[in-house]
Amino acid sequence: TAQAEGILSLQFLTITNSGTIDGEVLNNDGEADGVWTDSSGTILINNGMISARSQFLARAVNVQNSVYLVNNGTIQAVADVGMQGITANQSYADCIGVGSGVGIPMYFENNGQLIAMTTSATATNQARVFPCWANGPVTFKNTGFIYCASLSSKGQSQGFYYGVQSYDIWLYNNGTITNAVPANGGGYAL
Repeated sequence: TAQAEGILSLQFLTITNSGTIDGEVLNNDGEADGVWTDSSGTILINNGMISARSQFLARAVNVQNSVYLVNNGTIQAVADVGMQGITANQSYADCIGVGSGVGIPMYFENNGQLIAMTTSATATNQARVFPCWANGPVTFKNTGFIYCASLSSKGQSQGFYYGVQSYDIWLYNNGTITNAVPANGGGYAL
């Protein structure tokens, strides 16, 4: 399968983005990530656009371990239906996918737009704005707009999925969280 990364880092990383960071796989099934890091720490300040689009799997931001992320712009993942082999008739879109090690805190703030969408009306789709599996405390503050949509009744749309083992999670919302699925589709905003 094809893979496209806007930025890929295995080192401590600080990004201040006022432009566009984009990962796209256009002509094959594959994985596209706008920003992908697996390091001891990531600081990401987005005032522009971070996006990913692919047939099968798109993740706008995929980060592990210590994360400090503030979004004042747009972070968007769009997944089109896979067409090849074992990825056929499936699509997965994660706006911000995260995970952390034991006791490592993560902080997220959205003052802009977070969007996760799957485009097929017939495939097995999964759209998620914030899937998080953490082994440390997580704080998420939203004053912006969060939109999650799966267009297929065979799929699901999950605004937030938290899996945190024995640590506190905080979600502060003064913005809008919208979760869209067709009749008979599955999903939840929180």
